[in-house]
Amino acid sequence: IQSLSYLGEIYMRLQKYDKALQYFEKALQTAIKCGYRKSEITILTKIGRTHALEGKHLGEVVKPFDKALFFTREILDKNLEITVLNNLGDALKDIGQYEAAEEAYNSAKEVAQKIGNKRAVLITLNKKAEAYLIAEQLEEAIQTFKHALELAQSTDAKSIYARAQAGLGVALRLKGEDMELARTYLEQSLTHFQE
Repeated sequence: IQSLSYLGEIYMRLQKYDKALQYFEKALQTAIKCGYRKSEITILTKIGRTHALEGKHLGEVVKPFDKALFFTREILDKNLEITVLNNLGDALKDIGQYEAAEEAYNSAKEVAQKIGNKRAVLITLNKKAEAYLIAEQLEEAIQTFKHALELAQSTDAKSIYARAQAGLGVALRLKGEDMELARTYLEQSLTHFQE
């Protein structure tokens, strides 16, 4: 299953989406046949993401994620549910559905907060802020990155902290208001990424 899935990922990154989907479908059928529900969930999200990268219609993108979410709730795996919701947000962001992406990220954050997974909250905040950046909602991006930085200070999640710093630096640069502060955040992110 893993080899088929990895081959699908490689073809997805090479933008050979038909070939990627062939491998994902083979992996999915194998996971179903073997009763590996978690693998099935993961592969469904990869199929949804591939549809998004292909530029498919919203319904085609969301359908595999809906099925994956149903299964995560069926097996009561909240961490996997967070991952699926974040991947759904990423896919929706890829097709320009920013409000729907925000809803998916908010749902992921809510689940993460309920189970006390601070790292997942931070990852989700960064993803949400990056979606705001792409949608050119700079003030929302800045506020969300700042919120992520505040929360990240009480953790050892240096790479997540650095990502929030870099994102905040980019948002400030794009907004054009405080270039010195933007430079500071970007330089600090480099330091944290190198640690």
